[in-house]
Amino acid sequence: MWLKKRRAVTLLITLAVIATMLALVGILFGYLETARRNAESKSAIVEASLLRQDLQRLLRKYLNSSSKETLRQLYTTPMTISGRDGSFDATVRCGPLLDRIPVSWLGDGGNSTMLRAHQLARELFDSITEKAEMKDPFRLYEMIRLALRGISPVFGEEGWIASRPGLLDAKTFERILDDYRFAADDPNVYRVPWHDYFLMNTVPVTPPGLDREFLTPELLAYLYGLEPDYVRSNYTPGNAEEFLRENGLEGDDERYRWLFAKKPPLLFRCTVFYSFREKQYNFVFDYRNGRMEDFELQAQ
Repeated sequence: MWLKKRRAVTLLITLAVIATMLALVGILFGYLETARRNAESKSAIVEASLLRQDLQRLLRKYLNSSSKETLRQLYTTPMTISGRDGSFDATVRCGPLLDRIPVSWLGDGGNSTMLRAHQLARELFDSITEKAEMKDPFRLYEMIRLALRGISPVFGEEGWIASRPGLLDAKTFERILDDYRFAADDPNVYRVPWHDYFLMNTVPVTPPGLDREFLTPELLAYLYGLEPDYVRSNYTPGNAEEFLRENGLEGDDERYRWLFAKKPPLLFRCTVFYSFREKQYNFVFDYRNGRMEDFELQAQ
């Protein structure tokens, strides 16, 4: 009887040891898997940094003699970059930054040099919010103006405004819309196609002028008094001059002479999609002042 009890205790101890070892093996494999993923992620970041350097040289060479046609090709045709050893493939898609009204112009009413820009932005704001039948657009307007000064616009909350004063990024703007929606009990704020008209910008508060040839269809329709659906159906960004001429509107450019850049502005945003070790990654950057800025590696 004593021998049987001893064997049972020994068996229990053996099973406990085995269970502990299995648990430790599981933890070890989990740790190794996490370490492997971290190593791959860090390698992907290094790869993105190398791609960034290559793209910087490529864009400078490509844009050395920039023209409307050069930019049209850049904005309409994705670029493909491949490693000589076949270790990676990258696709680059770019679009103009100055194809909409910078939202920062809503905050410049007190600046005499920006008076026309502010007036245009405010009239556009009033027009699209009225069309969406918003309850209290002036409240939203004041919230945006506060945020542009770096001040949290509601509920006395502090610290969540991430943008630099005078600039609003897309995430901050979306947060303002959410705050307004609940403060004013107004879901109609989401009916406004904000990003078709306003640039949630990282460009300077006073840009050198919008790129007339590449205006969004919605903004082009607003400026020239056309129906957005008609413009979307008949206009391709990059051909604004031809579109206006065909519709007998080329003479209307005089009133917007101050708004448009004399030369195609080299300000655009690119997204780079690349594969690395059979996984997909992407990063974004703004190109301005002849270099890549606001580089951001995004989630897979």
